[in-house]
Amino acid sequence: MMHLFLLLTQLVWAAPQAALYERPCYMDEGDALTTHLQVSEDQWILTHLAYEEDACKQAYLAFEIQYTTATAGTDVDLTVSESSYTPLTEEVAEALNMVKYCDYTDWKRGEKKVVSGYLCDEYKAPNVGDKTYSIFKTEQKDGAELLYIGAASAQGSGKSPSQRHKKYEPLPFFKQ
Repeated sequence: MMHLFLLLTQLVWAAPQAALYERPCYMDEGDALTTHLQVSEDQWILTHLAYEEDACKQAYLAFEIQYTTATAGTDVDLTVSESSYTPLTEEVAEALNMVKYCDYTDWKRGEKKVVSGYLCDEYKAPNVGDKTYSIFKTEQKDGAELLYIGAASAQGSGKSPSQRHKKYEPLPFFKQ
């Protein structure tokens, strides 16, 4: 009986499997996005793709944050190792150059620019070493493996271990 309990505990509290997880097309503050999360043993890579239209057919910009991770139970400590943007069209690269986005004037389609700690318009990109203290959970639903990650709230900002996220983002990632 004890072995069964330990096995079930490991299944419930285990870190997400090394895999690619995807959040399909969704709207966030008026932007059409998809989000990909590449999970490995000690690294998570979160990539947001922004689209020209609500159907998420033609991506124009990628924003990526690379994290080193440490998990314990359902807690995950995320430490930024790199933040970057990649324009995916010539038009977007040209527009970014015109406004000196993130202080760069040499944007090129398909070329990643590391922006860790940069002020990009009104958004400060996460800096190397920035930490987020979060949570995660996995569940099975209709034959799909879902991954939920923590979100900042009044109950937990994620800025310190004592302020670890307490709530989950409403939209899950689907294991690919």
